[in-house]
Amino acid sequence: MTLKWVNTSIDILLSKREAFIKSVILTPSSASKRGDCTFYDGESTSDPKLIKLFGASGTSTKFNFDPPLKTNRGLYLDVGGDVGEILVQYGWSDI
Repeated sequence: MTLKWVNTSIDILLSKREAFIKSVILTPSSASKRGDCTFYDGESTSDPKLIKLFGASGTSTKFNFDPPLKTNRGLYLDVGGDVGEILVQYGWSDI
């Protein structure tokens, strides 16, 4: 699997094809906030929801997926409220 990191604070289309999410680090916008984000199996929020993640108040929260979460139709990240930044490790099969 070829892996890539992306750091964002805005909604973003990460992949237009099958992809895997290996890990996510979610950092809230301030010490009193939690922050959340949602990943979709596709190219927009109209596609099936893969997972919604909520961070802990005031600290970065790391989510590791082993085995990685797999999408079939693309990978879209919807950044929710109170997010400072999100670091996503994702990739594609080398086969």
